[in-house]
Amino acid sequence: MKSLAIIIVALSLTGCASTQLAISSTTNEVIIKPPNSLYNCPTLNASDLPNPETLTNNQTAKVIERLYRGGKVCKINMNKIKAFIEKAEKNRLQSK
Repeated sequence: MKSLAIIIVALSLTGCASTQLAISSTTNEVIIKPPNSLYNCPTLNASDLPNPETLTNNQTAKVIERLYRGGKVCKINMNKIKAFIEKAEKNRLQSK
């Protein structure tokens, strides 16, 4: 009876033995860059500007219009880049 008790205790203690498991985890990060075409902000060169000494109201209006249109294009492209990055981040978080 005593030996049976020792065997039961020995068997129960082997169940508590620590077995170390190797856990391996890999992370793959991928950077997706927006297309270069979105990095487009039209500019005016000095050669595109009329002579300031002889500048007319009509020429001033045309320069302002070109600057306005260029700024509008730039804003649209920057908003597209922002949306692209937000979508990529959302997809990255969903894939985890």
